[in-house]
Amino acid sequence: MRLEIDIKGLAGELSDLLRPDLEELVARSLPALLSRNGAAIYLGISTRTLDSLRIPRVEITDRCLRYRREDLDRFAQERIRA
Repeated sequence: MRLEIDIKGLAGELSDLLRPDLEELVARSLPALLSRNGAAIYLGISTRTLDSLRIPRVEITDRCLRYRREDLDRFAQERIRA
């Protein structure tokens, strides 16, 4: 008697089961406040483009700006075209 296992099928099912946990882990591992460079990388745009957008910023000091991750997510969701 020979036992055959569909490895690709099992890998796909396992991936589907783990994906929500992986996305949650990534979301929790990012800081709540991102630097200018970090925010640009997060959105996949240049820092110059980020500066031209109307995204709320948190001013820590005159020279220290941060962006809230939830503001960046909201901005991206508003720009997604269905």
